[in-house]
Amino acid sequence: MQHYFINSDSLNLTTWEVTIVEDAFHIANVMRMTVGERIVVIAADSSYLVELTNINPKMCVGQIIEELSFDNELKTKVTIAHAFVRREKQEDTIEKITELGAYAYMPVIMERCNVKIDLDKQDKKRTRIEKIIKEASEQSHRTSLMKLYDVCSFKALLNQSQNYDLCLVCDTTTNPYDISSIVNDDNIKNVLVLIGPEGGISENELKQLENNNFKKISLGKRILRTEVAPLFVMAIFAGSEEIL
Repeated sequence: MQHYFINSDSLNLTTWEVTIVEDAFHIANVMRMTVGERIVVIAADSSYLVELTNINPKMCVGQIIEELSFDNELKTKVTIAHAFVRREKQEDTIEKITELGAYAYMPVIMERCNVKIDLDKQDKKRTRIEKIIKEASEQSHRTSLMKLYDVCSFKALLNQSQNYDLCLVCDTTTNPYDISSIVNDDNIKNVLVLIGPEGGISENELKQLENNNFKKISLGKRILRTEVAPLFVMAIFAGSEEIL
């Protein structure tokens, strides 16, 4: 069954009616749905089973059958802080970690980032990324959209790290923190995981991270690309909670 995220303004709980504009073309011309078919709509973190009563490429209308109670989110809220990378790599990473259940994505400017950042184009870029998050969330049947933070400095990352129960940084080390122990710890609700740039994390940055209570973790014997590491991290959390 197709899932669609809509604005809460499109939901009328008085008449139990739903109006869909943004995804109307997809419903009418891509999925070729017909009146009477049912979809799931998510608004303001609530899910509803909806039967379509009017289908048009510009606007669709549906009647709410019932409110649904399922929750497909991970119990541990994992925020991926990712050193700024090229657009293609960033978009691929965001799409995949959304499907794997990440709570939020935070792009960070670090010493060894080798990509020029044009802050004037970030609004246009954000609109594109938000669409990627929405489509990936619908495809994977999530019940909440992954949060997207604005590009931040390394200093801002350190300041924000105080808001998390646990902060981790991916690094090759002989004494890594056991990431598997997090999943079974009910006291850890919010986790921040930092993945460095292609050139690695500088010694200066590592020192500052350690001084701000970041724990080093290893992702195994192989060195992963910066766009692969976030997927590996999310696979550990999702797999440990939902499969293992």
